[in-house]
Amino acid sequence: MPISPPNSLHRQIRDSLRKTILEEYGDGEKFPSEPELIKSLGVSQGTVRRALGDLAAEGLLVRKVPAGTFVRKPATHRPLGLIIPRWDSDSVSRWVEVATLACQAGNIPLKVHHTAQGNRLEALLEELSHETVDGHLLISNAPEDTAFLVRALARRGSPCFTFDQAHPGACHFAIDAARATAPLVEHLLALGHRRITYVVNEPRHFTGVEARRGAFAGLTQARGLAACRIFDCEIQPWQSSHEVVLQSMDRILEGEPTALLFASDFGAWAALRALGERGWRVPQDISVAGYNDDGPSRYLSPSLTSMALPFESIAARFLELARPGAEVPPRITFTPELIPRLSTGPAARTTEIPL
Repeated sequence: MPISPPNSLHRQIRDSLRKTILEEYGDGEKFPSEPELIKSLGVSQGTVRRALGDLAAEGLLVRKVPAGTFVRKPATHRPLGLIIPRWDSDSVSRWVEVATLACQAGNIPLKVHHTAQGNRLEALLEELSHETVDGHLLISNAPEDTAFLVRALARRGSPCFTFDQAHPGACHFAIDAARATAPLVEHLLALGHRRITYVVNEPRHFTGVEARRGAFAGLTQARGLAACRIFDCEIQPWQSSHEVVLQSMDRILEGEPTALLFASDFGAWAALRALGERGWRVPQDISVAGYNDDGPSRYLSPSLTSMALPFESIAARFLELARPGAEVPPRITFTPELIPRLSTGPAARTTEIPL
């Protein structure tokens, strides 16, 4: 006869009690006491105590002295979906991290899927057809891919949420373009800058990129800042927003700007490299600022001034609105935060252009 492991009985009791809790008890119901379990199961106090301890560690039981032991049932939620590009990006990685942590805190499974350049979206839709989720959040995918997926998922009755892209049939998580642009411009004006170049190093197909470009144009025009200009890198989806700045740096510096604002931190990182290779000092000779406040930006030398996105707030709203029965508006606007760092400083050249 084989010898049973010494822990086998306690494990059997634990597994049996777990099954009973999940199938027969509601959240908050009182669970039998140790003496009651010892009597009904016919096992020792040590065996029952170990089984109850394991179930408490799993979060299924809560011991309240002297009231007794109570059931705590985990919330049951259908998964949520996150669709992102397969792209080496600190920002995309941050979205995965934030969404994962938010879902874990809410005991909600998260399914992550990727788009990729040249891949057939029909294959992705086939994957998604085998899942039942309460909603999908689409972030940073090529605009045409997002539009295709939103239409296809909407036909299946799957709620869609998009970040920084407006598409019919999806709730648009938008960044307030004026509040994403004005703090950076005002920050530079306060430092004496009057020749500011805004560099569009992200595809203008993205709703947010075009909106921030328009906000910069409107703000500088309203302030009479004729020496400020916009340089469009004319980048397309799947092109590197870092490389396009390196290739365009000579043209970006035309007009002798005293400050450069970039549509993303990727572009600002490239500018810091290119300026250093040219012997320019930042911020003594020229100031540089980005957008997104991606992780490496705080560790650069000099550290990069940027606008920080409210990742956690957006993820929390997604979890809230993706619940069945939630009333979902077509658009929700969020405000980023200016993070001033060492890459911006007083203008190197004085100017007579008035405010």
